[in-house]
Amino acid sequence: MPVYASVLSRWLLPLVAVAWLLAVALPGATPLPGKKQLLFESRVHPWKIYYVQDRDFARGRFAYYEVHYRDQPLVLPKGLFGAAADIDRFFVAAGFPSEATDNDSVLLGFTPSLLLPGGSTKAGELMFVYARSVGADGREVHVYNQEHRLLGAIALEEPIGGSDYSDRPTPD
Repeated sequence: MPVYASVLSRWLLPLVAVAWLLAVALPGATPLPGKKQLLFESRVHPWKIYYVQDRDFARGRFAYYEVHYRDQPLVLPKGLFGAAADIDRFFVAAGFPSEATDNDSVLLGFTPSLLLPGGSTKAGELMFVYARSVGADGREVHVYNQEHRLLGAIALEEPIGGSDYSDRPTPD
């Protein structure tokens, strides 16, 4: 058997196999930019709800809802729910039509990550809350539970460049 045949079978074939595996596996390993689709925009209050589809090597494909208020992502502070991290991704997000009495609110469903003794985390129970815009300038959001008890308030800052909601008509 010639020398080059032994080198070919010993080194080249495994290298080709590894290269082929990497070519197949790496596109799935790199996170792809998520697809974000606007599902709801209030005509009266500055609420927007997006459906986001994302992909991660460890979790595969997953989807969640992202809520924006005054063109800023709505982030629920971890202290309101005893969570390990702030909450900005929701399993459920729904807005109300302009003629509804709750048109200044959105309904949010999520599972907070709870911190266990020893530093590990676990998913908490599914929670539903209402987020309602309050105040004449709309720079504050109140968070209520399903019994309409106030859980807390979130003060918002004015985004850089201002907001495009200052010249919208106010509801009657």
